[in-house]
Amino acid sequence: VIGNGEPWLEVICIHLGASDVTTLRQSGVLQSQHTGIRIITPNQLRTEYMDGTLGKFDVVVSHSTIGHIGLGRFGDSLNPWGDILSLARAWCIAQPGAHLYLGLPTGKDSVLFNAYRQYGKFRWSLVTTNWLQIDGEDHKDDELVFTSKFDKSDVGRGFIFKKFNPKVAEMIIEHHEVLSS
Repeated sequence: VIGNGEPWLEVICIHLGASDVTTLRQSGVLQSQHTGIRIITPNQLRTEYMDGTLGKFDVVVSHSTIGHIGLGRFGDSLNPWGDILSLARAWCIAQPGAHLYLGLPTGKDSVLFNAYRQYGKFRWSLVTTNWLQIDGEDHKDDELVFTSKFDKSDVGRGFIFKKFNPKVAEMIIEHHEVLSS
């Protein structure tokens, strides 16, 4: 799980059969008494990745967190590509064929600095590079899922993706070009 204020995503993952859940939080402060929930900070993640003890993840889950990364609101560094880099890093530590559940504010592409980003057709395609959407939903510019007041009754919805191998995409394109010529 990438970021979360309360461990509701972790509880859902465990209820759905996950034997353990690792949560990445900027501060690392999250209380859980469940032995299957592990909370780590970005520094811990980097250390474990570099020393080879991190392992790969079957599923990446994030709802209403990625859109804040890089805006400085929660103590992180300012980075206009923070959301994109975060999901690119998640792709690197995900198993081949891993799934991603991603919930983001959807509407017209915009940044409501320093609160959150809103994702439309351009930003959705950037943030989900190398992830293939498999749930069949469209990301419509005129469909505002989150309100500007961030009303709890309208927390949005998520979309499901699968880790996509760019080499496979190249093979598909090459095959298509051969068939087209």
